[in-house]
Formats: sequence, C-alpha cells, structure tokens
Amino acid sequence: MEPAGRPTIAKQLPSELEPISPETTASRVAESEHGEPFVAQRGSKIFHRRECAWVARIPEIDRVYLKRVAEAREQAYGTCPVCEPWEPA
Repeated sequence: MEPAGRPTIAKQLPSELEPISPETTASRVAESEHGEPFVAQRGSKIFHRRECAWVARIPEIDRVYLKRVAEAREQAYGTCPVCEPWEPA
C-alpha cells in the first residue's frame, strides 16, 4: 500500500520502451504486398482470413496466400475455427 500523500506514477511496460525492430516493419510491408484475402501455413491443415490473429504467428517464409475459399479447399485446407473464413455468394 502506498502512502496517501504520494501520487501514483504509471510505469511503462518493457515492450513499450523497446524501439520498433526492422523485422517488424518488414513483416508489415510484406503483408501489404499481398492482396489475397486468405493465408495458410505450409504444412498445416487450416487456412485463415488475412486479418486473423493466428496469421501473425506464421513466419513469412511459410505463408501460402490464397485468393478464394475454393482454392484453399482444393489444396485440402480446412477453415480456421477462430476466424471462420468464408466468401460472399
């Protein structure tokens, strides 16, 4: 418990103090280069919408970009249970 007369100071997290690495910037540039709406990981069994949080965990070298759900299904990928990719009819 802090004394009543002292103001509290918000502490910054270590991640907020670290500079942005060039690798982080490069991955964001690489994401914007591909216009395909779906992404899968080489060797996996599911595909995701590009906005899915799981896509950030896939290394750029292992990403497979897909234009259509039908293309993903032809390559035997199933849908991600988190983002549930689909296409409007």
